[in-house]
Amino acid sequence: MAEYQRAPTIEGIREDHVSRYRWAARSCAGLRVLDVGCGCGYGAAILAEAARSVIGLDRNPEALAFARAHYSTSDRITWGHAELPCRLPEADAVTCFELLEHLEDDLGALREMHAARAQQLLVSVPNEAALPFAAGGFPYHKRHYTIGQIATRLEAEGWAPIVVMGQRDAKAPVCAFSGSDRTIVMRCIRK
Repeated sequence: MAEYQRAPTIEGIREDHVSRYRWAARSCAGLRVLDVGCGCGYGAAILAEAARSVIGLDRNPEALAFARAHYSTSDRITWGHAELPCRLPEADAVTCFELLEHLEDDLGALREMHAARAQQLLVSVPNEAALPFAAGGFPYHKRHYTIGQIATRLEAEGWAPIVVMGQRDAKAPVCAFSGSDRTIVMRCIRK
């Protein structure tokens, strides 16, 4: 079982997760969006309020079934199975929130997101400076990232970070990165 938010309405989802998707939706207005690692589907529903279309992708069949049942709120949303790294459908933008730290091959996943021809990537990861991976308590994570580590990995796979934001805690909105925020949030463009 993977780690993901699960509630039948957006009101039941943790505030920082909702805030991330609302932040992303502003950059995705009118675009074809892939929500990679969509979990139970609330993020795809938020994105669909602004996007031309959203494909919610996840490797967990249980999460996708939940998404179909509770977050098929628009005919602009479709759902699909994806085990990253894998070939992804073409899109204008990709969202990838709280996923990379779960993957053995995070670079391969970033490479496939780039191969989808998206012009922008909106991504979030745990900040190693605030949540040290070695401290434990993260059974589903493979790693956490410093700002430099995630930027280097993004650049290596064809993404140029242009906006660096953060979230202080589970109730925090996306705001200017302080260095001690628990979550790093970035907007990247295709190089």
